Amino acid sequence: MLNFMTKEEAERSFRHAQEPHDAGVKFATKVATLAYFSEAREFAKNSKTAQAILKYVEGAKTVINFVGLYGGFQCFDEEAPIGHALGPKQPTIWVDLNGKLKVLVRTPHEMHLPRNRITSPDMKPFENKVALLHELGHAKQFIERPAWYRLYVSDTEKAKWRMAIEKRAEAMWLSKLTPKAQGPASGASSGGLPPPPPSGMMGGTSPGAQVRAILPTTTQKAAKQSWAVVVDIDNMARHEWPICRELGLPVRMNYTDLAV
Repeated sequence: MLNFMTKEEAERSFRHAQEPHDAGVKFATKVATLAYFSEAREFAKNSKTAQAILKYVEGAKTVINFVGLYGGFQCFDEEAPIGHALGPKQPTIWVDLNGKLKVLVRTPHEMHLPRNRITSPDMKPFENKVALLHELGHAKQFIERPAWYRLYVSDTEKAKWRMAIEKRAEAMWLSKLTPKAQGPASGASSGGLPPPPPSGMMGGTSPGAQVRAILPTTTQKAAKQSWAVVVDIDNMARHEWPICRELGLPVRMNYTDLAV
């Protein structure tokens, strides 16, 4: 269920959480937040996906705090600390009631290009009420599978997953690139020959060096994974994209295509 917090409750509980993002953030009254939420519900009445999200979150036993802001950082935090950084933690949604967003509308040939490779980016308004529904989608994910959600938003756990994947990839490539033992004295079997090195590799380079050239480092990958990739792609694919298509709105194909 949703717990719409009063301005006083929100300021007392979450001032410290918003200050790093915007020291001048203002908290909305409960009346204003409820009014905006009602507008979002009316806005989404023709989207079966949005209706399903609303029904699921509002009917769940898990309590999700809902805080209205003017400015600040819009997000869902599955473990927002109450009162101060060391206080108890509760799942909480923050929504900027005055949010003004734009989305990059990609052509079919631009779907997988980095934004800086698109010569004439077409930025169109992105309805802020879709951002509200996006955060409700995160709440739905969390209620469905809290352990899964926490796993993928935890930097520590993501690092463990990256390291485990890297070790397996390294072992696989070492096994492929390490020369096999020769066969009987009468001649080496063709199955015992090492596979050719990948394109561009020097034949005399050690297997370890070849592996390091093939695989990106943990540091490189960590720098590119500053947001919870799995969680957001799941939310966009199951919730945000269907809502936009059902309402005839521009679709944000890449997570980073949204701008303030």
